[in-house]
Parts: sequence; structure tokens; C-alpha cells
Amino acid sequence: VTTVLLRLLVHPDFDHLRVDVVVSAGNIHRDAVVEAVAKHGNARLHIQKKDISDLMIQADLCVGAGGISMLERLCVGLPSLVVTIASNQERSSRELYREGFLIWYASSENLDLKQLHAAIKDAVVRPFLLESIAKKGMELVPGNGARIVAEFLVKGSLLNGLTVRHARLADSETYWHWANDELVRVNAFRSSIIEWEEHREWFQKRLASRDSKLVGSNI
Repeated sequence: VTTVLLRLLVHPDFDHLRVDVVVSAGNIHRDAVVEAVAKHGNARLHIQKKDISDLMIQADLCVGAGGISMLERLCVGLPSLVVTIASNQERSSRELYREGFLIWYASSENLDLKQLHAAIKDAVVRPFLLESIAKKGMELVPGNGARIVAEFLVKGSLLNGLTVRHARLADSETYWHWANDELVRVNAFRSSIIEWEEHREWFQKRLASRDSKLVGSNI
């Protein structure tokens, strides 16, 4: 999808745009992307960009996938055209587009380049539309989720009966049920059910790791 988009952006309609192309180090199409960027005079390539939030804040428009990155763009006020690349991105992308939080939405399997071209062209000449969508996105995803959870734990209705503690081995089954919840699996990178033995091995490793903290609760 990235190389297809770059071929589209060399059109004279877009030769005034500065394009930042961001891919992960493990992208299996990286060589093709590098080659495509080299042919685009106004494009810069970023591989495994650590401070990607800086690019997002500076940008006026993004063409990207659905999923968590789509919510991050809403949070920083970056209007986007979304091309979903997995089935678990479809529903959320479609609903956000219907509610006016995205400029345009399509599936990579049914990508119409003429429509995408028209959508980008329309967006870049309507700065007031971009500004409106940016403000709307930041209202939907204000970025204060950690504070909301913290306030609930400190001030919530369960304050007198809820105790948060470090997880222990006995919590493994509870985590297993959480992980296999239908909505969790639908939105996970791997949608198949997690078998008990696999989960138990993962849970024990996480308990023993210094790089992760699991929590449990008593009510």
C-alpha cells in the first residue's frame, strides 16, 4: 500500500507536498519502499522512527492504516485518510468515517486509486475541513486515559472494596479468560483462541520478568 501511495503522490497535483514515509524496520516491503521514495523528490523515509509523535504533530494530513495508530492520530489532531490492512480494523474505521472523524476510508483489498487521488486532492485544498476534523478527533480521544483510570482507582465507587496488588500465579486463569474474551480476540493481532498451556507459560514468564508488571485486584 505504501509503494502504491507513493506512485500516486508523484502526480503533478501533489508535487507541492512534502511527504514523510514511515515504516517499521521489519517491514517485508522495505526495499521496495526505499526505491519508491528515491524516485519522489519531496519524500523523506523514516525507518523505525522513535519520535513519530513529532512527525504526527507537524503533519497536516496522514494516509495510514486503521487500528491503534488511527486513535493516536485523533489524539494529536492529525486528520487522516485510512486504508485498512486487516479485517479487525474494518469496523472501527468505518464507524469513525461515518461519524466524521476521518476524511476517507477504504480497504486495501478494494482500494480505488482514483477515489484516493480525489480524496487527497480535496483535502489539501480545504484547510478549514482539516482543522475541523482535527479538533473533533482531539475531543473524542483526549489522551487522558491513564488519569481517568487513576482517578477511578482513587475516587471511584469501588474505592472501599477494591485493592490493587501485584499479580500472583493464582490470577493466571482470570487473565486467560480476559485474553480469550470475544472482543479481545477480534481486536488482537492473532484472533485465534489462546490455549491454556500457552497462556500459562506466558503468564509465568511475565511474572518472573523484571520488564513487566502484572496486577490483580481484590474486591
